[in-house]
Amino acid sequence: MKAPLRKLDYSGSLDTAHMICNQSTFYLEDLSISINLYNVHILFDNMIGKTNEMFSKTAGIAKVTLTLTWQSNIMDFTDVYWPHLTHLYLNGPFDLYALFLAIPRMPNLVDLLARSTLSYTPDQFLLALHTLKRDNTGPVSSKLKHIKFLKVKGTKQLVEAFDELTWYLPELESVDFS
Repeated sequence: MKAPLRKLDYSGSLDTAHMICNQSTFYLEDLSISINLYNVHILFDNMIGKTNEMFSKTAGIAKVTLTLTWQSNIMDFTDVYWPHLTHLYLNGPFDLYALFLAIPRMPNLVDLLARSTLSYTPDQFLLALHTLKRDNTGPVSSKLKHIKFLKVKGTKQLVEAFDELTWYLPELESVDFS
């Protein structure tokens, strides 16, 4: 008898990824989904709704990775709820503050790589973090250990950012600005 599939890597459409997650995936140890939203006219509300449903059905999978690539609209993470997601890789325009606010709704996230096509300055980055600290009474419950931000200008000025991030994310072990 052949052993069940332990790892599944999928790269393609949101609809097919949604279908995969609706199947019995309980036997998987590693699920990796890559969705490219270029040239796709999809409402982000619909995309977030589908991904929320997808990732609500991935309980028990040790490693759940989502790679999202898009180009036109700024991604709105307001309604994200991805409880079983462990690794998130973003490539497209997004609002830093909204991304930070969404982290508590991804409680098992341990690794985040964010490449914004908006190219943030250190002042914009620090403003998002200061606003986050002002608007939250304390640290959040998160397993996030590693964050890498690509396309942040003037990274030598961001030492202060590490203090702000570790206040908000107490489990954070490393931050990389490139």
